[in-house]
Amino acid sequence: MTHRFFQTSRPIYDAARAQLDVAFGHPNGQAETCLPPEPAVTSGDVVYLALPSEMLEWPEVAPLLSGLLADGQAVEITAEAYNAALPQEGDL
Repeated sequence: MTHRFFQTSRPIYDAARAQLDVAFGHPNGQAETCLPPEPAVTSGDVVYLALPSEMLEWPEVAPLLSGLLADGQAVEITAEAYNAALPQEGDL
């Protein structure tokens, strides 16, 4: 599975997650969600995401991501930048 990597702020992440949950019909506040309520990689208010490439082509996701990237609310980063943001063994 191929992934693409992104960086955004926590408020943008939360808003995008809520918008996708509505698009996919997930009930608000339930465990089922498109993106996890707590992203795996964060640093303060910055959220780092590794998303499957095929998910980014879904009609519910593609326009949202395109808009976030165009507005500068999210940026695509390299796998190396994503991996550098992962908690290191000494950080745990």
